[in-house]
Amino acid sequence: MLDENSNSRGPSTVAGNSNKGRPEASFDIMDFAPMSIDELSKLHESVEAVLAKKIAAEIIALERDLERLSPAADIVPRGSQKPSKAADTGRRPYPPVLPKYRNPTRPSETWAGRGRQPQWLTVQLESGKRIEDFRIDLAAA
Repeated sequence: MLDENSNSRGPSTVAGNSNKGRPEASFDIMDFAPMSIDELSKLHESVEAVLAKKIAAEIIALERDLERLSPAADIVPRGSQKPSKAADTGRRPYPPVLPKYRNPTRPSETWAGRGRQPQWLTVQLESGKRIEDFRIDLAAA
């Protein structure tokens, strides 16, 4: 059985020399094996906080560089783009479809044959008529 201080994945040291000249973080090798779980957790939280600040600062610097390099009309601030209607519904956009069926009593009511059948067609079909009776003749149109 492994205890807290045992290490089954090899040495737990980190080499780093990117912080030379900074006394508070000047270390070449740090050994994590003797640290407790609480100490490692606090170190992890500290590293996450520092990384978040540095990433945010880097994003701001890159956006400034982009503004300087691009014409102002081409720049859209992050997060300000309005999603398309298809993105709102989670579906891809479909082209409009011509109607295939027409209500003979109210010619303005049409159906393309997609989705739920309209009420007027359902009533007609229940009365014994066939769907072909309502088909729009595209050659005559």
